[in-house]
Amino acid sequence: MRPLADWQEARRAAVGSGGAEAVLKRCGVLHAPVDIYAIARRLGVVVIDDPALAGLSYLGTTTVLGPKAEIRVCASEPVRRRRFMVAHALAHLLLHCDGRSYHRFVDETLTGDGTEREANAFAADLLMPIWMLVPAWERGWSPKDLADIFDVSEASINVRLRYCARRVKEDWSTEVV
Repeated sequence: MRPLADWQEARRAAVGSGGAEAVLKRCGVLHAPVDIYAIARRLGVVVIDDPALAGLSYLGTTTVLGPKAEIRVCASEPVRRRRFMVAHALAHLLLHCDGRSYHRFVDETLTGDGTEREANAFAADLLMPIWMLVPAWERGWSPKDLADIFDVSEASINVRLRYCARRVKEDWSTEVV
């Protein structure tokens, strides 16, 4: 597997052509669960499960200084939540940071404004890519089974399944017969 030069190369791929799918492809991801920590390492991003964040008003931070990037997530959060937080932080890094100056993202809610919603959507695309999820869903796996397969929370998988159902419905309604 060819190592990537840095996260900025992945940023160009994500923003330029294919979003999260381009990042997954560049990192050689072929199956679930997506190892989000390995993706971060492959992009040269340091991820720290930080016990010092416990009890603070925010769950994680992303700090960038030029080509160096660091993500810190609260070590006391459940593993599946930390995985989503890392994916969410990578989304900020890849979508919202130019890499030419100092940036620091501090997320208190994982909801919020447009950039937060965009980061959530990109994180879902990384952890539960449609091209992996839909075939498993069509095989009849339950949401609980899918959450286990993708190593995400049941709440996350349910939101993603509703999104997939809307996409399928939209695709059918625009199909030319």
